[in-house]
Amino acid sequence: MIVKTSGPSQFQRGPATPADPIWMREARRQMGILEVPGSKSNPTILGWAKALGGWVANFYKDDDTPWCGLFAAHCIGLTLPAEKLPTNYLSALAWADFGIQCEPVIGAVLVFRRNGGGHVGFYAGENDDSYVVLGGNQGNSVKLSNVEKRRCIGIRWPKTGGAQIGGRVNSTPPEASPQ
Repeated sequence: MIVKTSGPSQFQRGPATPADPIWMREARRQMGILEVPGSKSNPTILGWAKALGGWVANFYKDDDTPWCGLFAAHCIGLTLPAEKLPTNYLSALAWADFGIQCEPVIGAVLVFRRNGGGHVGFYAGENDDSYVVLGGNQGNSVKLSNVEKRRCIGIRWPKTGGAQIGGRVNSTPPEASPQ
């Protein structure tokens, strides 16, 4: 229903919401993808490796192999085909040298240390102690998870990703769970 009033409107347009970078839109589109338990594997996850090609296409045979780096490579490789990915993008820690250093903004690549390796995902927000990360292989799925800020060793932006949009996002989504 449209209400017409005489005189100037009392409503003002609010600030525009920054658009997600294209690779973040691809990441959000994949939310809910799950590993297949047991000896079978999710064909979507295996398909990311095949589509990226190279040595990973032959190496990556099942979704029991860690796939957070594969997920990041899929999202960026599909949407920014001119972007140079890490040579071993399956290694989460290899992403610490990816692109250029940046501040936390929607879509920034976050790299974390953990016992026995690392984790990589995309910045979706933060709270006092944690980044809200949209990533693959978080609880065996693509979802939002809280990851402690103290574990973060790199915040990166693709060289071909254009200007960073927006800034930090104070966020504690109810669906975020610890990683």
